Amino acid sequence: MKKFLCFFLGLLMLLTYNVPPISAYSIPEKEEIEEIQDARDCETFYDFSKYMKDNYNIEVDRLLSGCNFNTVKTAAAGIEYTINTYPALKGRIKEFKLGYYYDYALGTSFDGTVYFFSNFFSKSDKYIEDLLTKAKKNKTKYHPTNCENVFCYGMHEAAHLLTGLILEEENIDYESYMSNIQKAKDIVKEALEGASYSMQEQKIYEISQYATTNEVECIAEAICDHLINEEKAAELSIKIAEVFEKYKKTSENSDVSFY
Repeated sequence: MKKFLCFFLGLLMLLTYNVPPISAYSIPEKEEIEEIQDARDCETFYDFSKYMKDNYNIEVDRLLSGCNFNTVKTAAAGIEYTINTYPALKGRIKEFKLGYYYDYALGTSFDGTVYFFSNFFSKSDKYIEDLLTKAKKNKTKYHPTNCENVFCYGMHEAAHLLTGLILEEENIDYESYMSNIQKAKDIVKEALEGASYSMQEQKIYEISQYATTNEVECIAEAICDHLINEEKAAELSIKIAEVFEKYKKTSENSDVSFY
């Protein structure tokens, strides 16, 4: 009997190892979720998963319930703000998935998966606050002005899928990695038309240091810059944003706050 009990307890521990506590995603007693303005208003992981599924048809990986819920919600709010600004993006993001990559907070694949990397989203509020405070003091402007925050990180990821809207109109596979890369190069090249090579580098750097990585990142940084800073955004950001202007909704939702 003692051996059996030890075996049973050992099996139970094995099955529940690394599984988030059930309270993190249990169904709340109320039948309906109260009115939610954006993802940050969700009080439970169940509310959050249901909200993203019902409003954007986005599946949320259950493993994300083991991450910092506030940080996950804030990034998701940035993603949904970009979707709401460019309604044609609705349906393009299909899944929020827990990812494992050391150097980044988020990542997006052109097939519609946004990865929330555990090295960032498993950290405490205090750790992330200190990390962002340090980043904001960095004089190199790694991200655009006012964009060094988790909300904008989410905006940036959703912006990666904007090039796919143009590809679809051109009857090109919008999930193709190479097609998105080439389209991004074409857009940035056109926006820089007339500038010398040295000035081109300078104009990209005016958006942010990260924008100099490649044209795909340049577009995402430019969109984030323009959405946050509007007419105060970098000149190149405004030109790039104009390319996607036709996909924006006709009126801005002034009820949504960035932070």
